Order: sequence, then structure tokens, then C-alpha cells
Amino acid sequence: MPALETRARGLMKESAALLDVRVRAVVDAAIRRLCAERGWSLHALAVRSNHVHVVVTARDAGPGKVMGMLKVGGTRMLNALSPPHCGGIKRKRWWTRNGSKRLLDSEEAVEAAVRYVMNHG
Repeated sequence: MPALETRARGLMKESAALLDVRVRAVVDAAIRRLCAERGWSLHALAVRSNHVHVVVTARDAGPGKVMGMLKVGGTRMLNALSPPHCGGIKRKRWWTRNGSKRLLDSEEAVEAAVRYVMNHG
């Protein structure tokens, strides 16, 4: 969708962050650590070069709060790593504002989300 892409690029405050293999491993570890510390059940995780998919059960927080906490945890780890990694760029923002956050209200919904993340994430 070229028009949507053009609009989205116009809203960007920095260039797109592309995560290499090492940096993706840092984000993966940060998410796993936060889930363990909070007692959240991490069902699926896929950290890609330009996005992250997470399926988590967090009884003490809603989807927006979970997303925010995961972004903060990932940002802290990335800022500790950057530079010279991450293209040698010190970033203010690693993530887009908002993002897709769905409340999965059944086991079937969780299982479908896990399948999606594992197969397409």
C-alpha cells in the first residue's frame, strides 16, 4: 500500500531501525527477562529486523501496559548496546508509537496467535 507507506514514513522522527542478528538477540533476551521477572507466561516471541511479535499472558496488566513495558525494557537494553552496534547510531526511539495489541480471550485465540507468530512472525 504505497500511500500508507508514504504517510507512515512522513510521520517518522528518525530513520527506520533495522535490527541485526546480535541486536535481535538482545531484544529477545530483554523480553524474556521482563516476562520472567513479572511472572508473565511467554507463549511465543519473534524478533525480526523491523518488528517484534509477542504472545504473553499477563494477569497484572492490560495489552497496552504490557506493550509499553516490553518496549521500555527493550529500549534500555538497546541503548546500553548502542553505539557502536545498531549501525553506530544512538537512537531516541527504537519503536513506533502504539502498535497492534490484541486481548486474546480464549485458549483458541492464544493458540492461533502462537501459530501465527511461529509461522509468520
